[in-house]
Amino acid sequence: MIDLANPFESSKFCITWAKDHIAELDREIDAFLSDKDSHIAFIEPDRDGVYKLLKFKLCKPIPLAIRGHTSDAVINLRSALDQALCSCFEMANIQMPTTYFPITRTKDDFENTVNGRCKGLPQDISDVVRQFQAYKGGNNALWALNKLSNTNKHGILRPVVFAQTLAKASGTGGGIQIELRPSWDSTKNEAILGRIPVGIDFTIDCDYAHFIAFNQIEFIDGEEVVGTLHQFADVVEGVVMALEGESRRIGLY
Repeated sequence: MIDLANPFESSKFCITWAKDHIAELDREIDAFLSDKDSHIAFIEPDRDGVYKLLKFKLCKPIPLAIRGHTSDAVINLRSALDQALCSCFEMANIQMPTTYFPITRTKDDFENTVNGRCKGLPQDISDVVRQFQAYKGGNNALWALNKLSNTNKHGILRPVVFAQTLAKASGTGGGIQIELRPSWDSTKNEAILGRIPVGIDFTIDCDYAHFIAFNQIEFIDGEEVVGTLHQFADVVEGVVMALEGESRRIGLY
């Protein structure tokens, strides 16, 4: 049962709790990446015998706390949407066996789901749900949030390394190759930063940054975790505020 004096309290709590997890996540990531023992840069011969490889390697696994805070933030944000729609049903005195905020794969699926799941709600509330276009190709942030909430949380994160600035890369004979955004090899927990021809003296002056990113989730693959979660929180908060404002305007409470 909801508190009719504050029917969206549960949703707002979920958002606040998600933001708390995001703040803790930010601290955990900073501590992990600041740990000099967590990563190394080194050079090893390439199999082809032509190049030496400059590599970045993660020496420690991503801590459970980082995965846990990410997962908890996602779950709470998704729950905030469901709780908001549930509150609308309760204020309208409509009994539904299950209630969830519709997020679908296509626009047609979304429209069909809204027509079915929001049946009986005041048209103005259904219109608010529709305006957020929570389907792939409509509101991709909501779609990615839903995808994350339904994904095994073990593999949703990966380190990302990229070159911020390149001051110098030179050698006697040239041919040095620098990867501005290296691909991460999850099997070896490393990335190739550059290739240096064998047998030359070389100088590389390059500033690399590394961060924790989402992994293999469409629209946010390779995107930094904390910033992306803040974006999700803003979108979800906008949905809840819109439903709250419309519910008050039409006199549901």
